[in-house]
Amino acid sequence: MKKREASKVVVAALILFAALVTAFACALMWHTGDTSALAYLIPAAFTLASTAVGFYFWKAKAENLLKLAKSLEPEKPKRKKAADTTATAFSAALQQSLQQTIDGFFNQSEI
Repeated sequence: MKKREASKVVVAALILFAALVTAFACALMWHTGDTSALAYLIPAAFTLASTAVGFYFWKAKAENLLKLAKSLEPEKPKRKKAADTTATAFSAALQQSLQQTIDGFFNQSEI
């Protein structure tokens, strides 16, 4: 089973807490007939939950921006292996030698 992120657990717990406070406040208001809980208790619980949700979205945005920046980076060229470097050097030396031979041939024919 995949482990859940701590921030998701905290947000879910605070939303559940706000729902429980609301249910408790409604039951208490129905039982006592006093609606003062509407002014203080319920808004406090939802302020806490909405702040947690806001910070969670802010954190997710920051993580997604990092992922996007990494995906837009140009790929770094792979390091050449020693065999590739040797083959390239040999090819360049062979080409230079052939060019010198050809130049020497044409220079001698002019004489």
